[in-house]
Amino acid sequence: MQKPNEKIKSIRYLYFSRYLLVHFTVAVMMVFDLFWLLADLNYKATWGMVLSLVLFILALVPEIELIHKLDDHDNQAPSTKRFLFEQIGANVLLGISLFTPICKKIYPFAADQGSKMAILALLLAGIICCGLALKRLDSIAKSRDRYLKIIDNYKNYQQ
Repeated sequence: MQKPNEKIKSIRYLYFSRYLLVHFTVAVMMVFDLFWLLADLNYKATWGMVLSLVLFILALVPEIELIHKLDDHDNQAPSTKRFLFEQIGANVLLGISLFTPICKKIYPFAADQGSKMAILALLLAGIICCGLALKRLDSIAKSRDRYLKIIDNYKNYQQ
């Protein structure tokens, strides 16, 4: 039989695990924005630096919100949801910009068609990941995620 403190910790981590896909999605978006910022710093591309820095800073709020899910077991994450929609919108606009003259100001390292297609593939992958994370947030908000059933079973088993 587990000690009461260990039981509380286990339940705490089970609740947090409901948000792991979302947490990792936001973290991956932050990493891509950081690499984009570093590339633009190397090329001294002001527009790209500003855009990537704004997206990176915007991602900090949902990361903090998701970390607080260790102690707060509610099923709402409004800042995270808003960020995911913002990231999808940004990825769509950035994808469109690849085929305009602005591309050189945002992606100076996208010199040929192959590199533009690679960037477009990453942007599309980001849109898909954000969409999956939004779907997970929706299932959590409606208490339809599989982790909630596991948590309830665990609580019942521990009583």
